[in-house]
Amino acid sequence: MLNRCLWLALLPALSQAQLVLTTDPAEALMDQPVRITARGVPPGKTVTITATMQRGRAPWKAQASYVADSDGAVNLTRQAPVTGSYSGVDAMGLLWSLAPAADAPPAPPFTIIDPVDTSLEAAIEGESQTAKARLRRWFARPGVRMTEIRESGLVGRLFEPQARGRHAAILVLGGSEGGYSSIASSIMASRGYVAFSLAYFAIEDLPKDLINVPIEYLRKGLDWLRARESVDPARLAVMGGSKGAEAALLLGSMFPDMRAVVAISPTHAAWQGIAMGGDSGGRPSWTWQGKPVPFIPYANVPSFTAQFSKPGPYKLIELYRVSAEKPDPAAVIPVEKINGPVMLISGKDDQMWPSAWSAELVMARRKQAQVPFPDENVSYEGAGHSLWSAYLPMGASRPGQWDLGGTLAANSRAFADARPKVLAFLEQNLKAAKR
Repeated sequence: MLNRCLWLALLPALSQAQLVLTTDPAEALMDQPVRITARGVPPGKTVTITATMQRGRAPWKAQASYVADSDGAVNLTRQAPVTGSYSGVDAMGLLWSLAPAADAPPAPPFTIIDPVDTSLEAAIEGESQTAKARLRRWFARPGVRMTEIRESGLVGRLFEPQARGRHAAILVLGGSEGGYSSIASSIMASRGYVAFSLAYFAIEDLPKDLINVPIEYLRKGLDWLRARESVDPARLAVMGGSKGAEAALLLGSMFPDMRAVVAISPTHAAWQGIAMGGDSGGRPSWTWQGKPVPFIPYANVPSFTAQFSKPGPYKLIELYRVSAEKPDPAAVIPVEKINGPVMLISGKDDQMWPSAWSAELVMARRKQAQVPFPDENVSYEGAGHSLWSAYLPMGASRPGQWDLGGTLAANSRAFADARPKVLAFLEQNLKAAKR
């Protein structure tokens, strides 16, 4: 009788499972999906998970509530929240939907070498029990070497993998924001590539505007990269986004030693230059041997200029769409000359320029020329211009001057699909390939 009474007294405590919150893995690269799981939840009960990331002086938060399955578990890779800062099944939804309070001060930029820590806490509805976990993510895997480069007039950052020896290498070019493209470079170095983020304007002693940038400067960057002891000179690729994609396709078409080209939010033609402070005066973005690379000039588009009478953000796409209606054929990039495979990634809601349309023109030109390479063209419904954000909550706080198109959800899900495709493309055509 005593044992039976003791068992009945203990039964409520035994039936209440311990709430446990885990991330798998607990440390990951910034572009790596993570599985977030809560266990020990009474089946059918609601559990709320809150993610917090400290950005400067202010925390960024995301929160979502889920209903536990019959096993008393919540797995974000399989379950959608019933309410929260994102919707739909999305393993990384709690991370890309992180956002600051409306009155929070501007956040500082991420530091590429330092880890980004996110704390998570789970709470069961109507119960005091909580569970905590921590996720640490890296742009550059520990051991990746970053070197600031100021040689031969070049301004850049070199990222080298931990393993010694000669590696496939990628020249990484950013877009009209200027400066470096360090996030993509650090992640690629963490994947075993030597990645050289070459700035070409809007930093230090380089031109402040994207006007008359010599292709020779970009070529010098490639030659400098090729000469590194850590680089296999026979396995070079170029990767660029936006205006960097324009430059990447130009480089590939002009120099046959490129093994592969990855162009994110690309264009099919060279365009008029961009002045950071106003009108570019009808000047080109690029020059070669002292002469302008043929380009499409900006047309007079009243519907484009009219929007500036109101508060932004502003859409550039109409300017590019109308200007492209009657292009100089010489401005179209001769992509059929690229001596290797080309991969294009675009969003169909790109509001900067018509990258998905341009990607179709690039592929059509390659197909017409019957190039003997395994090209790939991937375009995403609902996604915009910014497609290589590495699951970061980019733009979650305040809109910028320009409307990039898409949504954080669509852009993040496009990245989730494109990321393994890009890695496989480079693995097949650059990293593993031998000549």
